[in-house]
Amino acid sequence: FTNPNFADYSQFIGHGARIANDRQLEELGRLYWFTIEFGLVEHEGNIKAYGAGLLSSFGELEHAFSDKVERRKFDLEEVINQDFSYSDMQKLLYVIPSYAELKEVTRKYIESF
Repeated sequence: FTNPNFADYSQFIGHGARIANDRQLEELGRLYWFTIEFGLVEHEGNIKAYGAGLLSSFGELEHAFSDKVERRKFDLEEVINQDFSYSDMQKLLYVIPSYAELKEVTRKYIESF
């Protein structure tokens, strides 16, 4: 949480959780999973890991960049409806174009609550 973008984004998620209904809470959980835990970002034409679940596990990090993982462009509607497994290596990850864009999309989403 030393990165200001990451810290601000985490606060957005926390604010959303305080005002969300049950369905929105599930959606926020998925959003959290695919961003804060297992997020990828495109930076200068390269895909890099930023999610804590990736950065804290060499196995997950190596797996994330293997051909066993489908990497899709971040789409909020898809992400908030995408199931995932806590106990298996991730088969699908989402790539954000930038922290600023992720923050803006999330802000608009939470304002819709």
